[in-house]
Amino acid sequence: MNKRVQKTREQLKSALTELLKTQPFERITVKGICDKAGVNRSTFYVHYSCPRDLVDEMEKDMLDQLPAIVSDEPKDIIASFTLLLDYIRNNSSVVEVLMRDGVDSSFGETLMRAVMDKYDDFLAIEDEELSRLCYIFCITGAIGLVRNWIDSGFACPSEKLASLIIDMAFRVMGQDNIMLHQNR
Repeated sequence: MNKRVQKTREQLKSALTELLKTQPFERITVKGICDKAGVNRSTFYVHYSCPRDLVDEMEKDMLDQLPAIVSDEPKDIIASFTLLLDYIRNNSSVVEVLMRDGVDSSFGETLMRAVMDKYDDFLAIEDEELSRLCYIFCITGAIGLVRNWIDSGFACPSEKLASLIIDMAFRVMGQDNIMLHQNR
């Protein structure tokens, strides 16, 4: 992708991000995005067919750049989750609008699963249905805490929030979370 195309796409993404801060997604139009970005509608349609395509690309960009999870050790779950939370804070303007209701209800879940799925073996419960319900509870709880953290202007340190989320997830799954705090 040449620099001009890349710059145009970034302008469109930035314009959509700014618009999403003040209005619901369903009220945003291609014309509004183009006016905010300072580009013609025909330019928009060269790259995207609708605003949803632009959101999808923004989400893909965010997910492609998630920090790598490099360890299978349980004590490193908090460190991995801290990296994810730092990434969220560093990209808060985009993450905040993507996690907003009406934009994409699955984006927050996808972010949380990026870390929690890696450690599924540690959170295993014999009863498959109970395990599924506990996992849903953990994911939605983590999303709620992250949304609250964003709304509070990142009031607590990311490591503290990561520790809280992981501790609660392990407790819900009936696991002894002491191993998370060893060697810290």
